[in-house]
Amino acid sequence: MCAVSGMIGLSEKIKNPLEIFQMMNMQKHRGMDDSGVAAFNWCEDGKTVVTEEADFYGRDHDFDGVFGFNRLSIQDLSLAGHQPMLDRTGRVVLIFNGEIYNAVHLKKELLMDGYRFCSHTDTEVILALFLKYGFEQMLGMLNGMFSMAIADLRKQTCYFARDRFGIKPFYYTVQEGIFYFSSEMKAILSLKGFEARLDRFALAECINFRATYGRTMFSGIKCLMSGEMLILNANGIESKKYFELNHYNRRTDDKRSSYEVEQELEHLLKNSVKLQLAGDVPVGCQLSGGIDSSLVAWIAAGLKKEPLQAVSIVFKDHRFTEEAYMNMVKEKVLLRQDKYLFTEKEFLAMLEMAVWHNESMLTHPNTVCLMWLMSRAKERLTVLLSGEGADELFGGYKRFAIKSGQRPSAEAYVRATTTIPAHLRHKVFPDLSDDKVLEERIALFESLSGTGFDKQVKYELLTYLPELLLRQDKSAMAFSIENRVPFLDHDMVNFGFGLTQKQLLHDVDVGKNLLKYPLKCLAANVFGNSFAYRDKMGFSVPTQNFIKNRKFREYFYDQIVFGASQRGIINTSAFITLYEKISEKEYDFQELECFWRGLTLEILCELYCDGRKYICIV
Repeated sequence: MCAVSGMIGLSEKIKNPLEIFQMMNMQKHRGMDDSGVAAFNWCEDGKTVVTEEADFYGRDHDFDGVFGFNRLSIQDLSLAGHQPMLDRTGRVVLIFNGEIYNAVHLKKELLMDGYRFCSHTDTEVILALFLKYGFEQMLGMLNGMFSMAIADLRKQTCYFARDRFGIKPFYYTVQEGIFYFSSEMKAILSLKGFEARLDRFALAECINFRATYGRTMFSGIKCLMSGEMLILNANGIESKKYFELNHYNRRTDDKRSSYEVEQELEHLLKNSVKLQLAGDVPVGCQLSGGIDSSLVAWIAAGLKKEPLQAVSIVFKDHRFTEEAYMNMVKEKVLLRQDKYLFTEKEFLAMLEMAVWHNESMLTHPNTVCLMWLMSRAKERLTVLLSGEGADELFGGYKRFAIKSGQRPSAEAYVRATTTIPAHLRHKVFPDLSDDKVLEERIALFESLSGTGFDKQVKYELLTYLPELLLRQDKSAMAFSIENRVPFLDHDMVNFGFGLTQKQLLHDVDVGKNLLKYPLKCLAANVFGNSFAYRDKMGFSVPTQNFIKNRKFREYFYDQIVFGASQRGIINTSAFITLYEKISEKEYDFQELECFWRGLTLEILCELYCDGRKYICIV
C-alpha cells in the first residue's frame, strides 16, 4: 500500500532531518499518490510537531524524531487519509503501511464509544484504537497486513510492529546514536555513511534454505519478524513478540465429515475474499491455474457485480505453463483475463530490476516473471489477490506427507527443506559454512510446540512463507500495486490449525498423499476432479531456454563471471562448468537452483555493494 521511513534519536539528536526526503525518494515507487513528513521533539506540547516540508529548512534546532510516508491510496482517496496522521492533540503521530480488513467492524465499536472520525481510512481506526487500548492490545485486535510506527510524545516513546505473518516488510538499524527504519533497505543504504556489506551467515542460510530467518542479506540491517513489536524510549529498545504461532498448541480430534470441513472452508474463504476485495480502486486476481489462486478467483468473481479482472503469465514452452487449467477456470468463472507471454526478451529486461527491488538474491526464477506480471497488471489494476499461504497452512508440499504415527526428527525435516545438496553447495560456494546455519534451524524447529506435523506447519510459516510474501510485496510495490493474501486471514489460519493431520493429508497412510485435501475437495466440486487431483506443478519457469540466449551468454561471461572472480565468494570455475551444463545439456533441478543463486547473488553484490545501476540486458 505505502512506504514508511524514519529516524529516532537515541543518544543523539537528528542532525540532518532532510535525509528523510532521500529515504522517501528511494521508496517512491511504493506510493506516488501522496507523501508527508512529521518531525517532533519529546515534549507534551503538540506544537513541536512539524509537518510542512518548508519548515525542515533553515531551522535553528534539531529534532528527536522524523517520520516520512509515501502513500498509495486504496481506501478513501481524499486528503483525509494523508499521513503521517496526528491525533487531535498533536501528541501522537502514526504512519502505517498495509490494510486492516476488520476496520469497519472496529470502527463501529469506536463510534458507539463516541469517537468521531474525520476520514474513512483504516489508518484513523488504528490511531483511535491505540489511544483507547494502548499499543499491544490494539495489535491483537487487527486482522490484516501491516508495518507501522507510532510516536507518543506524551510518553516519549515510539512503537513499531509488523503483522502476524510477515506480509509487509519493516527494516531497521542503529548507527551513531540514531535508529533508522524503512519499508525497503535501499532507503537506509542510500544515506551517507551506510555501506552495503553482505552478512555471511545470512548468505549461507539463503543458499541452503532459499530464505533467511530474522536476518537480511546486509550486515547491520535487521528486519522486524512476523508478529514482532519494538518499544523505543529512554530505556533503550525492547523487542517483544505480540503474536506467537505456539499459541496454536494442539489439534483436537475432529468428528466433522469431509463435506462439513469443505463447507466451512468455503464460507471462511468467501468472508476473507469479500473483506479483501474492499477498496476505492480497481481490484483483481493473480491467476496461475493452480488450485489456490483459482479458488480465490472463483470466490472473488462470485462476489463482484462486473467480470473479475485476472492476470496471468504464460510461456511458449507449454511444459512450463498451466494455461489449460487457466482456461478451465475461465469456463466456470466470469473473468476478463489478460495472459502475458513471458519470453527471453522479458527475462533479460527484468532480471536485474527484479534483484534490485527484492534486495536479495532471487531464490526463485519465477520472481522475474512476477515482476513482469506486475508491470503489465498496473495498466488496469491497483490491488491484486493471490493464493500465497495455502500450501504452508494446509500442508501442500510433499515434505509434509509423513504417516500420521510418525514424528519427523528436527534434523531430518530441516534438511528436507534444503534444495541444493551439500557437495554442490561446497563446490560453488567453497568458503560458506553450513554447520551453524543448520544448528540454528534445528533449534528453531525443536522450539515449536505440538505434534511433528504441527512443528512442520509452524516451521514453514515462520521460515519459508515470509520470503514468498516479501517477493510478492516488493514485486508488486515496484509498480505501486498492493498484493493481498486471503488465505492468511486470521479466521482462515485458526481454521487451518483446527484441522487434524489426517483431514489435511488425506489417506497419506495408504500412499495417496492427497495434500491439502479440503482445498482439493472444494476445487473438485467447482472445477472437476482432473483439475483438483493432479500433481502439484508450482510456478515453473523455462530458465534453461532463457540462459541459452546469446545476449545472456555475453552478459554472463562479460559481467557476471568477471565480477564473481574479483569478489571471491563463488568458485568461478565450478560456476562456469555449471552454466555450460545447464545451458546446453540435460540437468537436474538442484544444479539449476545452485546456478541461479550464484547468478543473482553476484547481481545483488554489483547493484548494492558496488553501487552500479541495474541494467536492461536486451
